[in-house]
Amino acid sequence: MGRIIALILFLGAAYFLYVTYGYRYAVSHVVNNADTQMMLGDKNPSINILAYVDYDSESSRRLFPVLLNLIATDQDVRLIIHPVATDKPTSQLATRLVLAAKKQGRFLDLNNAFLSANNALDENYMETIARSLRIDYDALKANALSADIESELANYKKESVLLNANDLPTFFVNHIKMTGSTHTVPDLSKLMTDIRLGRR
Repeated sequence: MGRIIALILFLGAAYFLYVTYGYRYAVSHVVNNADTQMMLGDKNPSINILAYVDYDSESSRRLFPVLLNLIATDQDVRLIIHPVATDKPTSQLATRLVLAAKKQGRFLDLNNAFLSANNALDENYMETIARSLRIDYDALKANALSADIESELANYKKESVLLNANDLPTFFVNHIKMTGSTHTVPDLSKLMTDIRLGRR
């Protein structure tokens, strides 16, 4: 009985340490190795927001303007977008297209357009958006099926699982994990103030 109690206490302590410090290390590692094409805002901020989003998710599209407003009102913040595709064909295609846009130096343009879309994404609508941005859609679609994109797609999925970011959108304000799309700029600004002052 004593061994069982000791094991439970050990597992509880290990879980506490992982939640307290493991996320911080894992998020910091992802942020430090993030692709600069996938960043918006200050290059050397005190606050990093790492956001895992799904282009085919209304919740992700509701959250995105809030995050944009946040970095517009606070010059000491950087937003890093890591798209995660679900099993839905439209999610898969949208994610592949946006990642492929990096080859044309247009990741943020297509990312912002997809996350700002008012309509549900389908292939025709995605093509219309890309062409309206003067992105070479034929090259985009060809690159979307490349091994590089396949690897990157799997990498962001693996990251999201490691960080327990299974419910999209999920984002991290430095080490603080947040989920859903019901957040407001004032609430997130207060959280960032607390982080800067060492309260969180």
